[in-house]
Amino acid sequence: MGIQTGTKFTYTKTPIGATYSSFETDYDSSSNYVGRKYFYTNVNGQTYTGEEVDYDWSNKVSAVILTGVTGSPPYDKIEQDYAGGVYSGAKLYNDHVTGQSYGAEEVDVNASGVVNKVVLTGMTGTPLTSEELDYSVNGSSSTT
Repeated sequence: MGIQTGTKFTYTKTPIGATYSSFETDYDSSSNYVGRKYFYTNVNGQTYTGEEVDYDWSNKVSAVILTGVTGSPPYDKIEQDYAGGVYSGAKLYNDHVTGQSYGAEEVDVNASGVVNKVVLTGMTGTPLTSEELDYSVNGSSSTT
């Protein structure tokens, strides 16, 4: 057994009137509060069916994750990242790629919408299992 590095508590019973379906509180190994996550399921009237909102230790938004996305083809999951509550970029996921030598794709963009990275996984017909393309600010790339 390893060393305990933290604790997460998940609550599925929510207060009456709460719009979220469950929430999680996170603590480090010294029992210091490090954040909280709220989960929303069966979201109606949006272009997604699930939402997770993550808060850091200072209760500032650190991420918003949308799942079951239908209004942003080809992506079925979108993660919006924040630093100190300020939008810093996003990760766009397509886990159902067809007609390509890979089955899933992740595209990372910065706050201005410029692509930083593309990760291709589930590769077939090649000796690779995944491929990562990293992009610099000026648009050149390096493959890892």
